[in-house]
Amino acid sequence: MQEQKRTVSVIICAYTEARWPELQAAVASIHAQSYPAQEIIVVIDHNASLFTKASATLTGVAVIENQEERGLSGARNSGIAAAQGEILAFMDEDAVAEVDWLARLLPAYQDPAVLGVGGAIVARWAGCRPGWFPQEFDWVVGCTYRGLPATTAPVRNLIGCNMSFRREVFATVGGFRNGMGRIGARPVGCEETELCIRIRQQWPHTTLHYEPQARVLHYVPQQRATWGYFRARCYAEGLSKAQVAHHVGADQGLASERTYTLRTLPLGVLRGLVDLFRLEGGGLLRALAIIAGLFITTLGYLSGHPGGPQAMPQSAPPRKQATTGEDMQPQSTVTANLSADTPVENFVPTRLLEIELSHPLPTVTAINPDTGYRYQRGLALVRLHEQPVGVAELTLATPTLEPASVAQAIWATLSEQIIAQCQVEGLPAPGGLTAAGLPALMTPHTVQARQTLLKNAPFVSVVVATHNRVDSLPTALDSLLAQHYPHFEIIVVDNAPKDNATAELIQRRYATVPAGRQVRYVREERPGLAMAHNSGLRAVRASIVAFTDDDVRADPHWLAELVRGFAAGDKVGCVTGMIFPAELETAAQGWIEQFGFSKGFAQRLYDRDTHRPANPLHPYTAGVFGSGANMAFRTETLRTMGGFDPALGAGSKAMGGDDLEAFFQVIMNDYQLVYQPSAIVHHWHRRDYAGLCRQAYGYGVGLTAYLMKTLWERPSRLLDFVVRAPYGLYFTFSKASPKHQKKATSYPRELTRLEYKGMLYGPLAYLRSRWHTRHWPALTLPSPQNTTAVASPRVEAVSSHRDA
Repeated sequence: MQEQKRTVSVIICAYTEARWPELQAAVASIHAQSYPAQEIIVVIDHNASLFTKASATLTGVAVIENQEERGLSGARNSGIAAAQGEILAFMDEDAVAEVDWLARLLPAYQDPAVLGVGGAIVARWAGCRPGWFPQEFDWVVGCTYRGLPATTAPVRNLIGCNMSFRREVFATVGGFRNGMGRIGARPVGCEETELCIRIRQQWPHTTLHYEPQARVLHYVPQQRATWGYFRARCYAEGLSKAQVAHHVGADQGLASERTYTLRTLPLGVLRGLVDLFRLEGGGLLRALAIIAGLFITTLGYLSGHPGGPQAMPQSAPPRKQATTGEDMQPQSTVTANLSADTPVENFVPTRLLEIELSHPLPTVTAINPDTGYRYQRGLALVRLHEQPVGVAELTLATPTLEPASVAQAIWATLSEQIIAQCQVEGLPAPGGLTAAGLPALMTPHTVQARQTLLKNAPFVSVVVATHNRVDSLPTALDSLLAQHYPHFEIIVVDNAPKDNATAELIQRRYATVPAGRQVRYVREERPGLAMAHNSGLRAVRASIVAFTDDDVRADPHWLAELVRGFAAGDKVGCVTGMIFPAELETAAQGWIEQFGFSKGFAQRLYDRDTHRPANPLHPYTAGVFGSGANMAFRTETLRTMGGFDPALGAGSKAMGGDDLEAFFQVIMNDYQLVYQPSAIVHHWHRRDYAGLCRQAYGYGVGLTAYLMKTLWERPSRLLDFVVRAPYGLYFTFSKASPKHQKKATSYPRELTRLEYKGMLYGPLAYLRSRWHTRHWPALTLPSPQNTTAVASPRVEAVSSHRDA
């Protein structure tokens, strides 16, 4: 037969004596081939003792040293340079070839359009295959994975442990690219992928064939059957894919990966769920491993992409290999991260202002009266009849900015929004803005609606959770007591305090409060914001319960506007409001604004059906609904849902996500959620960069911990996760996605990397937190008569409560 005349050189690369028995077995399997190799070349990768041992022990082979850079690519290139065969076949030192391996590889070369042939790599586990390890991810251990063709077929690239090429290919396209592929035990790769794509780019009308009958058995030691190795290898694969995309282009570099992600992996998750329902062990774990592996690999890709936090050094271009035959003719030709104490240049502290357009406009001074600081920039929250219309930037080039200049700057920025708000208010559209403002000649619609509400205002409970913050708590409580709302109670929940300072503050300062108000004290010893909120929820006596934090200042109309939001739909279960910064004095405070605190200036109604946003991830992207520092619920709705999950939230091992999970449950239980921008609280963001780093990491942990909760609660959502995964990855990682559009070029990559790092840990954090809180009792509800919509007594009480 014609294929019998072809000469084959088999190249095996080795780097460590720890695999000496495997290397001997690999060489023996080549000697035993039914189709004999012309030569066996063993390349030793910069290991003098191994070279001496192999030279003295291995018979019938040529043992040579790697003449190029340390690493698998350099070793293979050294083997190519020494080889004499027409076909160069490659196998790893920890694999053994079946007896007909070469005989199965060679027939495809009868077609001159076939430039390379590879075969199947079957895992030979040192122990039992882990039940959680999905076959779709067998590439993690260097083996053929589910998703490759079951019969002979062309493929984009071959796998390094079992591949062969025509020798003359290397004379034109060069060898394997140094700097890519394994170097020692570093679990990176893709050097063969990059080579194969280069070959196809050089000769587009040729093919690389996959022949599953040409098999090698690849040894998988026990240390590679662990979650730690799986995670590290997935991340390293992402780094390697980024390097491939950089060299050959993302279109070809990721073409097969797109099909694998959109077809193979969803089917793998579905298969795992079917196994779960059949009570076959490991089905759910395999499905979760697929999702985790995809996420980690994507994170590695984005980290390794040029400009990413772990961009790999550019590898050297491959050198062309000399050949004795005729060459084939071509048809066509780590950024340093910010540390916690890194000084930040070009940040301008900003004076924050509030300007009401229905009044004469103020003169804006550039001097902070408290500190004497001279500002160069101002940022005004512009309102019309207490309704926010937008933010206008003011340049404070002089010590004072006169009202006419203020009007000009506001109109230039917000004229469309002002005209639109006048239409909502039933007022004529203004033709401009002067220093006199926009006085109304009639009562605006929103003012009428608020006045009507206040005539029959329901009694409201406001829960403020606090933890050792006696310095900031009075500011929050004083702003609440100053609300333009007739009757409500404030429940201060002292969460896991180190002393009695908060209790003493409440007793001393708030024993007497204005009529229609009441301050109550509850102590919750178990740590965590969700636990604190649940303790407050137990004590609530109103039909509506609002939540805010101990580091905010509430706008005087905050509570009225929150309550008014419940009239925006026929089944509103939750209302959230705007969080505006209380100060912007440091770069860290500016960056947290870019993270996405603001949800905009337009009222929005959300539900599962009629009022769905265009985002394909709805309602999982619960962060768009609002934040826990400014939210209110119908008490019955929240209690029916079971309150907040104690395994989530600040102070828990999950570090956050309790508010997101509550918003998600509101939507999934067929209630409506309203974002009411006129319900405003001013929040003091963290001033220091180190604190912001911790916060970014915590946000990442909380996000995926909350998503893990939704999956834990209903495993059938796993398929929904997989279907949405492609857009989810885009939303999470692409700079062009809505999540990142507000981030300026100065936004530190370190913060993004920390958020991603937290997202990786979040699912495990939730499971750990569930275990930690497993003995904590569920939310217990008071008797129905304790929840009322009538006004509270004028006599204020301070009570102490300790949960068992």
